Amino acid sequence: MSDEIDRELIGIFEFRKGAADRLAELGPSAFDRVLHLYHSTDIPPRLSELGGQLGRQCVDLWAEAIAAVARANPGKYLDWLTGRQPSTLDLVLLGDVDDARASTVLRAALDHPEWLHRHHAQESLVRRGEWP
Repeated sequence: MSDEIDRELIGIFEFRKGAADRLAELGPSAFDRVLHLYHSTDIPPRLSELGGQLGRQCVDLWAEAIAAVARANPGKYLDWLTGRQPSTLDLVLLGDVDDARASTVLRAALDHPEWLHRHHAQESLVRRGEWP
């Protein structure tokens, strides 16, 4: 299964149409694999090669991959966030995650000392149809 997940993840970095959707369809194991690789230095050779070629654009492609698996596995994503300080990426993604716990995380971030965190928390709450 991880070969299939890696193929679709690499597909995002190769700009293959539909790769993010196919990755999301691979279920909870795709979530686990993407988050593991994102926080790892032991990544597949082709993904490493693409990372070297794409430079800064890699950040956006990782965000696309994480967004795909987070939206497809909202409960797993919120479970993973439990006990962690959400990043600005997490705060952006939570606006599109179908799990009521996302609102709790976003509301807590409204008191964050950094403006960017507060901004993304507010924007995500609005996207969820909730007013801060």
